[in-house]
Amino acid sequence: MRGFSVLLVALFGIFFPVAAKSGKPLFSHQTPWGEVLVRQQGDIRVLLFAENGKETEESRMSVRTPHRPILRYVKQMLAATALWQANEQTSPAKILVVGLGGASLSNALAHHYPQSTITSIELEPGVVEAARRYFFYRESDRVITAIDDARHFLETTQERYDLIFLDAFAGLEVPPALRTVEFARNLESHLTPQGAVVANIHYIPEESSHRYQQALHEVFPQRVLLAGVAQAIGVYSRHELSLTKAPKSAFDLELRDFLKPATLPHLEGVEPYRD
Repeated sequence: MRGFSVLLVALFGIFFPVAAKSGKPLFSHQTPWGEVLVRQQGDIRVLLFAENGKETEESRMSVRTPHRPILRYVKQMLAATALWQANEQTSPAKILVVGLGGASLSNALAHHYPQSTITSIELEPGVVEAARRYFFYRESDRVITAIDDARHFLETTQERYDLIFLDAFAGLEVPPALRTVEFARNLESHLTPQGAVVANIHYIPEESSHRYQQALHEVFPQRVLLAGVAQAIGVYSRHELSLTKAPKSAFDLELRDFLKPATLPHLEGVEPYRD
């Protein structure tokens, strides 16, 4: 599967197409797989993908507070960052985000970690254009965009990161090239000694979810799974992360609402994805 190009997008976290056809249209970009759309609904700006007559919401943002995430799973990813930081007793110097979407996570990280370097990977140029024009995504010497395939990017860079966020999907599933043991090993080789991977884990389809989780767990001996609505946030690392060390609040969030442990699936006998 090497060299397999996949669309890197930040998924909503809820699997059903949404009725977001109301609102003022701001942007439309046609791609080989469908259309990238941006609509304004009052104070809320929404990024959608349209394919075969169906629209799926990918990201949403308040124009008044663009650095403050609205979607729960993005807040959970920030909570996972606070958990990692409390356990490792350090701030992330270098962060990699796989899947830019509407830049909710990248903007929040840039706001809360002004001394950190945040690199976001996105394959579809139209998504990057939408993030720049309509979602207050501002690049600089420390906010960097790589328009690239994630595997190609990692196979050609020598950089190491304290945190790598995985939020790339093709439809409902993680793209085949990004859900294998080999890709997980590639992730591990680009982490600093204290680094961790924070992954958006969808539960559906169940078999695919379990095989993907097993691929990550085969490489990373320690994992924490945080309960979401229709998904979870997995934190994968070399070291044990204790939930009791997490602060009560961070990033303008009450963390107890976002650090509830999910039941770990029984992965014994589950065959992980491989190249």
